[in-house]
Order: sequence, then structure tokens, then C-alpha cells
Amino acid sequence: MLRLPPIPRKVSPWYSRRPLTATVLATEAPVINAPAMDADMFASPSTQRNVNTLVKMER
Repeated sequence: MLRLPPIPRKVSPWYSRRPLTATVLATEAPVINAPAMDADMFASPSTQRNVNTLVKMER
């Protein structure tokens, strides 16, 4: 069995403990993400940085 450090193993596309995450990682269909947060939280710099990263991934 291949043993990897905990963090890289958890973010690897072929490894997921949650069925929803596994499905999202495995699908080639468009995925819609609907974050549950208020406008102030969505406008925060860290959230916008993460959103921009996801948009750049075109996924």
C-alpha cells in the first residue's frame, strides 16, 4: 500500500473520505458551488482570492 503524508494524501484527486467530494473530483460535468455566506464574508480578500483561484481552474 502506498503511504503518503496526511496532507498531500487528503488533497490528492484520487483520495477522498466523503462521497460528495469524491463525486465532484471524479466528474467531468460542470460543478456549481453555492457558498453559504453573507455579502461581507464573500467580499473579504481571502474569500475573493480563493474564488479567483477556482475560476482560473475553469472547473
